[in-house]
Amino acid sequence: MKILIIEDDIELLKNLADSLKQDCFTVVTAQTGKMALQKYTEDVFDLVLLDLNLPDMDGIDILEKIRKGKVPSVHVLILTAKYELEDKVIGLDAGADDYLAKPFSMVELKARIRAILRRSSTNKQIKLHINNIEINIAERKVLKDDTEINLTPKEFSILELFFYNKNSILTPTQIAEHIYTDYFDKSSHIINMHIKNIRTKLQNQTIIETIRGVGFRLNS
Repeated sequence: MKILIIEDDIELLKNLADSLKQDCFTVVTAQTGKMALQKYTEDVFDLVLLDLNLPDMDGIDILEKIRKGKVPSVHVLILTAKYELEDKVIGLDAGADDYLAKPFSMVELKARIRAILRRSSTNKQIKLHINNIEINIAERKVLKDDTEINLTPKEFSILELFFYNKNSILTPTQIAEHIYTDYFDKSSHIINMHIKNIRTKLQNQTIIETIRGVGFRLNS
């Protein structure tokens, strides 16, 4: 699952990104409206966390542009210091799925994210297939020829990331930032070890191709 966080408070932005990455979300960040709209047009997201008080654009204007964009059905959760009832009504009427006033707890934010994603789960593809391998996103299971493969949580997150980015090269840094928040574990040695373990457990040494000097690619 990929989340775009639009927030100009650098400290809050980092805390949000780090916490959501720990829950195995892929996170993209933007500190301005212009940057956010550019990233939104370049990628596909499952959810947008939108601060209304940005330095260069009004958050409601960004929301309206998102609703007219390439994926108008993307979920949007507003995060803002504006807590008056009128502000909430304006945000929800503009197309937001939910509205959370600052300050908020990370526990409540994650609960609201889960609720939004659950409401749409019947309309989303929760099983991904490549050849004889299937990933069940909802149950976090991997099957090969209908036999379950036991991956660790981080191995599953890496394989899920590859499935969502099949045929694209992912660098060790991109993979590490998806599954870790501390610097030590971002070493390419650790990522190489995870990739090796995934190949071994799937009994397929070629499913994830090594692009020497660049990174890795899952070929469909």
